[in-house]
Amino acid sequence: MKKFLLLLVSMALIMAILGCSGKKNNASGSGGPDSIRMMITQSGGGISDWANNSIFQAIEKATNTKIEMEFVEYEGFPELLTTAAASGTFPDMASFIFHGSKTFLQTLVENDIIAAYEGDVAAACPEIIKRYAENPSLTELKINGKIYFQPLYWGNKNDPNIGLIHIRKDIIDKYGLKIPDTWDEYLEYLRTCVKKEGIYGVTFNGQAAGDGLQQALNVYLGSYSIPYVGWYKDDKGNYQYWLTAEHSSDAIVAFRRLFAEGLVDPNVMTYNEEMLKNSYISGRNGSMIYNGGGHIGRTQNDFALVNPGYKEYVTQALDCGGGSRGYTQEPMFGQLNAIGGTPYNNPVAAARIVNFLQSAEGEQLTAIGIEGEDWRRENGNIVCLEAKYQHGFPREAGVNGAHPLSAGIVSWQSQAWQDFNLLYGKDEAYNNWYKEMRDNQCRYQVPAYGIMLTTPEWSDFQAVGNDLLQRAIATAWHANSDDEARRIWTNFVKEWVNAGGLKASATVEKILKQMYG
Repeated sequence: MKKFLLLLVSMALIMAILGCSGKKNNASGSGGPDSIRMMITQSGGGISDWANNSIFQAIEKATNTKIEMEFVEYEGFPELLTTAAASGTFPDMASFIFHGSKTFLQTLVENDIIAAYEGDVAAACPEIIKRYAENPSLTELKINGKIYFQPLYWGNKNDPNIGLIHIRKDIIDKYGLKIPDTWDEYLEYLRTCVKKEGIYGVTFNGQAAGDGLQQALNVYLGSYSIPYVGWYKDDKGNYQYWLTAEHSSDAIVAFRRLFAEGLVDPNVMTYNEEMLKNSYISGRNGSMIYNGGGHIGRTQNDFALVNPGYKEYVTQALDCGGGSRGYTQEPMFGQLNAIGGTPYNNPVAAARIVNFLQSAEGEQLTAIGIEGEDWRRENGNIVCLEAKYQHGFPREAGVNGAHPLSAGIVSWQSQAWQDFNLLYGKDEAYNNWYKEMRDNQCRYQVPAYGIMLTTPEWSDFQAVGNDLLQRAIATAWHANSDDEARRIWTNFVKEWVNAGGLKASATVEKILKQMYG
C-alpha cells in the first residue's frame, strides 16, 4: 500500500514537470536515423556488447533507428517508471509492464505519459492495429477506446495455457495404468506415485500471491464449464464472476481431499513457479499443475538431463463428473509494452520498432537470425549454423533457443517459432509426441471473459477481493471435513459480496454485455 501511495504522489508531480519541458517530440522519422531509449526488465541474455551484436544492428538498420538498451530489475518496475516520468526521463519504450496493474496503467494514460496508437503512431505500426482487429478480446486492453499497449504475445488467439495437468508417462507404463481421463483415474495415478513409487503426488504454485492458488483449481472447475479466472456466460446469457458459480465449492472440496489423503506435496504452499517445476523435474513429484506450449517440450528436455527415463505427458482436460470438461481459455500473451508519449519522447520511432519486431521479417530475425550468417536453406529446410550461437542465440537443455530480443519486448516469441526452435534436430518420435501434447492441451476449452478488463470500481476492489480469496482457498483446503470446507467457502463468498465484490463485478459485467452481447 505504501508503494502504491508513493506512485500516486509521484504521478501528481508529473504533469507540472512535463509542462515545463521544452524538448520537442522527434516524431517525424525523416532524415538521418532517429534514436530511442528502451527500458526492459531482463538481463540481456548474456550479451555484453549490444552495439556490435549483428541482430541488434539488423533491427536498427531495418527501422532507421539507433537504440539505447537499458536493462532493469522486474521488481519495482512501476516505481522506476514513475520516478522516470517525474524526472523527465521516461523511456521511449517500456517493456514487461504487468497487465494486471490496472490503476497504474490508467494513471500513465491519464497523465499523457504513454502514447496511444493513433495518427502518425498508428501509421508507423500497422501490425498492432491488425493484431487488435484479429482478436476481439484484446479490446479489453483498450483505455478510453484507444490502443495503448502492445501485448507480449506468443499467438493471437485464445487458448488454454495455465493450470494444466502434467504427469510422468514412465510411471504410467511401469505400473500398467491408463492415461488419466477422469478425476478418479488421476487420483489413482497420484496414489500410485505416493504408495508405490515413493514420491510426492502433485505440486503446483501454492504461494498466495496473484492467482497462484486458483490456477490449480483450473483442472477441476472446467468440468462445470467454469473458468479459474474472469467471468463466464451462464445458461441465461448473463456474465458471472467465476467464484460465485454454484459448483465452485466442488473444486475446493476436491482439492481438500487431495490434501487430506496426502496426495499433495507437503511443501506446496511455499512453492512459486520455478520451485514447483524444479521439484517435478528432479523426480520428487509425480505430477505438476503448470503451463503448456513450449513449456511442455522444455520440461521433457530438462527430464532428459536429469534422468533419461523420465517421460513428460500432459493430459487433456479431465472429466470430473460435472457434465463438461476444459482448461480455461486465455489470450496468448503475458505482460505489456508501452511507448512514451511525453514531449521529449519519440513515439513514432518506438512504434516502428514495435512494428518490425512483430512483423514476419522481425519474428524470423529474432528467432533464427540472418540468412547466410546464422542459418541457410538446404533442400528447403532451415539449417542453423554455428555462428548463430555467437550472436546471442542460446543453446540450452536441448533447445535451439531464440535471441533475447525475441522475448520480453514485443513478444514471447510466436508459438510457431517456439515450436521450430523446440523441435529443431529432434526425431520423428519427439515431433509426434509434442504434437500429441499440444493437442491434449487445447482439445477441451472453457471460455473466460473480462480477464484484461477493469473498471474504477473493480480496480478499487481487487486488492481486498484477492486477499479474501487466497485466504479462503488456503483455509478450505486444510479443513477437517468436506462440510467444513464448503462452509468456509460459502462464508467467504458472502464476505466477498458484503465487501463490495458483487457490486464491483456488476460494473464489469455491464461492459462485457456491450462488448460480447
